[in-house]
Amino acid sequence: MPVQFSVIIPTFNRLELLQEALASVRSQAFRDFELLIIDDGSTDNTASFLRSLGGEARVFHQPHLGPGAARNLGIEHSEGEYFAFLDSDDLWFPWTLQTYASVIGRHDRPSFVSGRSLPFGQAPEPGDADPASAVRTQRHPSLLDACDGTMPPVGGSPGICVRAEAVRAVGGFCSRRTNAEDVDLWLRLGDAPGFVQIESPPVFAQRKHDANISLDTERNLGGAHFLADQERTGAYPGGDSFRLARIRIIAANARSVILQCLDQGHAAQAWTLYRKTLSWQMELRKWRFLMAVPFLAVLALLRLGSKVGDKVANRPLTQ
Repeated sequence: MPVQFSVIIPTFNRLELLQEALASVRSQAFRDFELLIIDDGSTDNTASFLRSLGGEARVFHQPHLGPGAARNLGIEHSEGEYFAFLDSDDLWFPWTLQTYASVIGRHDRPSFVSGRSLPFGQAPEPGDADPASAVRTQRHPSLLDACDGTMPPVGGSPGICVRAEAVRAVGGFCSRRTNAEDVDLWLRLGDAPGFVQIESPPVFAQRKHDANISLDTERNLGGAHFLADQERTGAYPGGDSFRLARIRIIAANARSVILQCLDQGHAAQAWTLYRKTLSWQMELRKWRFLMAVPFLAVLALLRLGSKVGDKVANRPLTQ
């Protein structure tokens, strides 16, 4: 009999955070799972630590290819009926897998389960009454059916539980070294039957730190362009009936990346992505965003010009 969950953790040079993530896996009340850890070419003491785990986890190593390729390696070797993903800098609560198991049983084994996060430091205390006893959910025929015009219905990978056969049927994660590889997979799973949103309890604590991959502007840009290109080439399911649902997810990602670029002074890159997704943002009536971006782009260019001027003014004179 296969285990119910294959817990897959990719990691790269995060030994201390990985140890905390593993402690949160050890704390799980639900025990029918296997643990797979993929070392994505770490250069710290991660490999030595993983050897010390013995039979607690199945460990795999690869060159530094990124989290998508790392998760795919875990998928290749997994034996569980469902995949549950945890990033090595985030934490699960003791009730996370129990909540997934409860939802899967209650909703007739859906293809896709998505839970929400709490910011790190604002999580419920493990000593509180078990939230898994009061699980609140919404069930939809598919993920794309859940895209009703509000926030995109899927959060980060550590809050996702997906049927193994569904993931394998679409080829797993994109292995490109860009961000949004998880969003790309969720979209390719968009018409998989059975999607459940867990409204409560939260299922993971999301840690913010300077080494977050989500802060890598270049990789975020690559991911946003990739999603847009995939949609335009018809790579995602759902046809015309779910075109608007897909666009809501892709355009929301693009808005976040555009604002990040402007905040960091990358006006040209922001403007390119703005133009690329302009028709979608207009179709979604994101008027405040559309009007704000040109103004923010001018401010970003002015800040850049000011920095260049300061460098010139402070440059030492030479004879």
